[in-house]
Amino acid sequence: MKTVLREKIATVPLARGTYRGLISCVHRSGLPALWRTVAGRRRAILTFHRLRPVGESADPFDTCPSVSVDYFRALVRSLSERFTVLPLQELCGYAGKAPAAAITFDDGWRDNYELAFPILRELNLPATIFITTGKIGASQPFWQQSLGRAFRSAQECLDGPEGDAGRAALALRTALQIREGTQLTSSRYRQTVLLWKKLPSGQRDRLLRDAVRTNPAVEQRRCFLNADEIREMAVVGIDFGSHTVNHPILPLESPATVECELAESKAKLNLLLGKPIDMLAYPNGQHSAEIRDCARSLGYRIGCTTQGRWLSAREDALRLPRLEFSSNDVEFASQFERELFGSRGRTRPRQGDVRRGLSAATHRGSARPAPFGPTGDEGNRTKILFLIDDFVGPEGGTEQHLLFLQRELPRDHFDLHFGVLTRLQRIHPDDFPVPPVMFNGDNSGLRGAKQRLGQLSQFIKSHEIDVVHAFFLTSELYACLAVKLAGRGKVLGVRRNIGYWHTWRSRWLTRFVSLLGAKYAANCAAAREFAAKAEWISRSRMALIPNPAPEERLQDGLANLASRGSLGIAEGERVVGMVGTVRRIKDYSNFLHAARRVLDDHPRTKFFVIGTEEPDYKAEMVQLARSLGIDRQVSWLGPMPNPLRVVPRFDVAVLSSQSEAMSNAIVEYMAAGVAIVATNVGGTGELLGPLAAESLVPAEDPAALASRVCRFLADATLRETFGRNARLRAETVFSQKRILAQYEELYAQIIAGVKNLAVSTAD
Repeated sequence: MKTVLREKIATVPLARGTYRGLISCVHRSGLPALWRTVAGRRRAILTFHRLRPVGESADPFDTCPSVSVDYFRALVRSLSERFTVLPLQELCGYAGKAPAAAITFDDGWRDNYELAFPILRELNLPATIFITTGKIGASQPFWQQSLGRAFRSAQECLDGPEGDAGRAALALRTALQIREGTQLTSSRYRQTVLLWKKLPSGQRDRLLRDAVRTNPAVEQRRCFLNADEIREMAVVGIDFGSHTVNHPILPLESPATVECELAESKAKLNLLLGKPIDMLAYPNGQHSAEIRDCARSLGYRIGCTTQGRWLSAREDALRLPRLEFSSNDVEFASQFERELFGSRGRTRPRQGDVRRGLSAATHRGSARPAPFGPTGDEGNRTKILFLIDDFVGPEGGTEQHLLFLQRELPRDHFDLHFGVLTRLQRIHPDDFPVPPVMFNGDNSGLRGAKQRLGQLSQFIKSHEIDVVHAFFLTSELYACLAVKLAGRGKVLGVRRNIGYWHTWRSRWLTRFVSLLGAKYAANCAAAREFAAKAEWISRSRMALIPNPAPEERLQDGLANLASRGSLGIAEGERVVGMVGTVRRIKDYSNFLHAARRVLDDHPRTKFFVIGTEEPDYKAEMVQLARSLGIDRQVSWLGPMPNPLRVVPRFDVAVLSSQSEAMSNAIVEYMAAGVAIVATNVGGTGELLGPLAAESLVPAEDPAALASRVCRFLADATLRETFGRNARLRAETVFSQKRILAQYEELYAQIIAGVKNLAVSTAD
């Protein structure tokens, strides 16, 4: 019946749009969550990794998620009071009315036995621990902890270059190609971990041996559960599953390695526990259809990911989502707490009326007022509040632009604040130039929205904000409503795309927001024209300010340039690369089919992909590369905090998108001085200017893309000339000094109430 109704609705455009709008409104109202609770269909899988003793803080040189033992006790006690806590296997088939949950742990750390197990026994709660069987009873931690230990030792090194610690620091700097004098900070450690996670295990192990080979700090205490502890816990109801043998990122490994990892770990646990094991947690949560098929063929019935959401009514048992708790990501954990328990079931004290990612009063020693306290005498500085829906990692173009403004706007002219509506993820609050303030409410649905709006308007009023610079549509809506409630402030929105994400609902919402009086900064003429036509925004209300060239990132990239050896580039090999989120709009199918053609003429060519990955589309593209016979030539490096540590190694940089406004990747390519081949979409031609004739090819045309790449690969002089001209254009047209001056002028015009914004970017 539902299928027939949907098919009939789909044939009528107006009905289809109305249906989608109604469904979206229902989901945003919070009614589905309420129904799950009332009807007893609310199910969740919680996951933890490590527990810390009382009083021990999280290690900044360890990326493994951890929580304190007190926090864990309070959380699972609250969970047991409000949910039926079941073993994972029972939860998968649970049909009861009461909300239900399962508790899981990954890796098999020793503290699971010493700290978590006594609490679970005390509260009589079941749990499942996924064991990395190659680490049973081991004293050597994972490579992330070994690398972090080397970073910490090098940072604390007081020996001269002749001492043991001095030689360890030198080995680390040499392996990572970090110059003497460069600080080996926890931020640099986290960036290195993100990069190394995307390397094949063999290549990463070689780098690790070079980095820590002379480090004298050797872990002596056992890190992981031993066989006796596993058997003891199994006797009293703790279940166990496989987390592979060596914890590799499975999609990066060959099919034979994947099968070996899954089969051997299962066999070892079967032997150890004397019963068949049929549960699996994918390392790093990464999997693909081929990996799931392999697991199924080996007898696994349950597979757990790290996708952070509730269980739906019809889940694939081999790709179950889990809610991860970690003090490394406080705001994300706080969001899960609110979803699990509502506003009454807190597991830690409230931090004032606004949850903070980091106390502003202690951020880098700078004295800033409390969120709703008096602002003091700020002189004549313009007060800007940057507002974003969520901040999921620093790699995206919008996120990079936000960080640029936070970092570079002069503090003698501006008093800067930064607000987040939902969550921070994959970035530490210390890494922001301006400390984040969380406006995320205590509830979901309409009540939570009302709380966020109240918090935001109170902040604008108490801090006397002049301009709220909002970076996404939801932020624009909240900003426009909040300034009305606060009775002060103007709103500046952004237009950075040409509609590939637009839906019927979002177009009407943007038209509504534009009626509330916001002004806009478009990063290219194509984005401005789209907004004028599709969103009905007057061109006079949109200033044209491009993205700046990443000057500091380029300096960091050149200073810490990845070696050809660390990237697996052999002598005489050429490199063609692409930077961009691995999603369908970037058209990696076009890139891979062009790569197949390039290899016919230039067989000694490597292809690199850098960017955040959508798992299903990434798996589809990996399979496509395999079917084209080029999987050994294509390296998926994943997200990088600074791709410019690799981009200068490209001989040719590619952008194969089906839709772009002003691509940050193109700006980075130009700044790095590499040859560029890009599809002629959106604002790409405008961005390249006089270089477009040599660079642009039609979209969705692998033959044209391959032909232009081959032309550059065959002519070193052409590459060098193009790269030199591209770098010059980046340094002039897109200089940071020029962009900052334009933003200062724009803020002044908005505050003054200028109707026709006059900022321009003529070459």
